[in-house]
Amino acid sequence: MPDILSRMYCFKAEIITCIEKEISMAEHVCKGDHKGHLCLLASQDKFEEIKKLAKSPKYICFNCGRLADSDKNVCNPMPLD
Repeated sequence: MPDILSRMYCFKAEIITCIEKEISMAEHVCKGDHKGHLCLLASQDKFEEIKKLAKSPKYICFNCGRLADSDKNVCNPMPLD
């Protein structure tokens, strides 16, 4: 019987972890037009363009942590200062 209870607690912990991940992912929302965002450019292997947009970063993306000069180039901008 203790083995069954142990497995039930592990299963419950796995479910809670999955729910927490879903909630966390739901909070990561793109604010604005996704075109020109560093995450999209990275997925397209446009690293030279990314370098131009991140020379003197003033913003960090709260979703992915990428740095950018302009808040227009990240999904969820937060000022660095």
